[in-house]
Amino acid sequence: MLDTLRRGTQYGLGLGLLSGTLEFAYLAATLRLDMSFIEAMSLASVSILIGGLFGLAIGGPTAVICAPITDRGRAQTWMPSRKDGFAMGIMALILAGFYAVPSGLQVFREGRMLAAFATLALPLPITGLVFVYARYVLRKIEVGVDPRIGWVPAAALSSVGFGLIAAAFLASVDRDPKEAVAGDPNVIVITIDTLRRDHVSIYEEDEAVPTPHFDAFAKEGILYKDAITPMPETGPAHASLFTGLHPVQHGVLANSYELSRQHDTLAELLGNEGYATAAFLSSFAVDARSGLDQGFQTYDDDFFQSVRGLSDIRLVGLALKVILRFGDPQKFPQLLERRAPDTNARALRWASTHTDMPVFLWVHYFEPHTPYERYDGVDDGIDPRWILSNERDFTYTEEVNAKLRERYSQEVTYVDEQLGELLKGLEDLGLRDNALVMITADHGESLDEHGILFNHHGLYDEVIRVPLALQATGLRPGTRVVEPQVRLMDLTPTALEYVKLKVPETIDGVDLLGYAEKLRKHSVVGTLMGRKTGSLSKGTLYGLRTGTDKGHVKYILDPDSATQALYDLTADPDELENIATVQVDAAKRSRQLVERTFEGVKLNEEVLDDATLKRLEALGYME
Repeated sequence: MLDTLRRGTQYGLGLGLLSGTLEFAYLAATLRLDMSFIEAMSLASVSILIGGLFGLAIGGPTAVICAPITDRGRAQTWMPSRKDGFAMGIMALILAGFYAVPSGLQVFREGRMLAAFATLALPLPITGLVFVYARYVLRKIEVGVDPRIGWVPAAALSSVGFGLIAAAFLASVDRDPKEAVAGDPNVIVITIDTLRRDHVSIYEEDEAVPTPHFDAFAKEGILYKDAITPMPETGPAHASLFTGLHPVQHGVLANSYELSRQHDTLAELLGNEGYATAAFLSSFAVDARSGLDQGFQTYDDDFFQSVRGLSDIRLVGLALKVILRFGDPQKFPQLLERRAPDTNARALRWASTHTDMPVFLWVHYFEPHTPYERYDGVDDGIDPRWILSNERDFTYTEEVNAKLRERYSQEVTYVDEQLGELLKGLEDLGLRDNALVMITADHGESLDEHGILFNHHGLYDEVIRVPLALQATGLRPGTRVVEPQVRLMDLTPTALEYVKLKVPETIDGVDLLGYAEKLRKHSVVGTLMGRKTGSLSKGTLYGLRTGTDKGHVKYILDPDSATQALYDLTADPDELENIATVQVDAAKRSRQLVERTFEGVKLNEEVLDDATLKRLEALGYME
């Protein structure tokens, strides 16, 4: 028994090292991270080590379990080499199945049946090859031919060699287009998650905090005074921004939804024209799971600083799911978000190697989002991460609320500083010399208005209105401040018009530069939708926001309770007086339009694994 266990452990260790190498080779071919050779080798080392430990863990038990099988019936006549080869084949089947089956099922869910069948069947030929090769080698040993090098050292050396080759490939792989369109302008999109418009100082609102870098950018470019999001939630809002479609059209109705591959994104349209495309994200809510990665040759949604790409190793991913399922995600912020300086560093490193071709760059910051941090070193006696973890039983007092509002303001000022660093870095690299640069937010945040505490559900202006400023090289002289209402969906057609590409007919947005060049002057009607509370299961609100020379009007419908609200935003900017019973005709027309727009649409709880659900809860998205 002990001899069988020893041999099985050795066989499993060797096979595990090789499986870890093969997994890294797969990662090297599929990861869209901009990595140095040292970073790639760190990932390779961890992948090989984890594979070896996994093989070590299953090798001995597998050999012990297989021993009785090969000692029954006709199998009793098997030579030792055949018995050990059989055990190694079973080990290979387990290892290959561990990697191939989940991948095959995922491909099956995507509807690619042939590829799914091939992936699911892959462990069988691998098992056969390992059995044949193992028996060949072991038979030679059995007849007295000693190998020049043992099984484990041979597997280790092979792993190191192949790991070096794969790491070199990952560090040097050219993901960019074969032929760049020289001279075309760069397109740069910067989104600041959860940034309230009224906290940006250039808008001159009472709640504003110092944002000198955004202000300077807007003064040199174009400031949009009345920009809105179609839905105050990160995934849906960004999907609208990059497709030019309303959430009803693109189907991303919550952070748990995935953008369908049938929709063309701005990254895909520009990438098809030879642009180098890259995104650097700061939140789990917009990682590749969201479908927003479509069209990006580099998509950096990896938040680990020590070993980049670590969470893409399958065993690590499974371990993280267990930790998140049974632990507190707030204790693992590196699984939820990334700080702006780290995002800047990765974005500027990529940008420094792409100064000779047109680029489409998206940089996403998360700082204004919960949990709010302090940046002045003062201990105010509260822990926002603890509050989020215990929110169901936590009582918000006015003292706590005041401290949280102060923290939010500090995060706004801090992210503005980081925005300045990024803009300066891009300018030093020359990427702003011929470019369209767009800075906005996906939604705002309620800071105790309308009874909503530090979240962004509902359809009030605190969460609907967003800051928006553009700079465009070569823009014809015109207005620098745009008063009419515009929407996030308008950014994609604006970029396409600017680089002189045809705007697909399916796109719902308009060219924002037309306002600055005085070619467009009327507001765009905005249809709105959002959660009634932080829970997807508590119902949906639908709305309408219009802007004219005579003023702005907001309509909100709660279909579950059949209640409605109408606000005159010019006379009542705080949305405190519901005039639906006074302006009956206006409310009736608004309701008819809203019901036609959202007929059959409802937010439903998507099927989420527990780890994903707890991540979203930790970021304040779910209740």
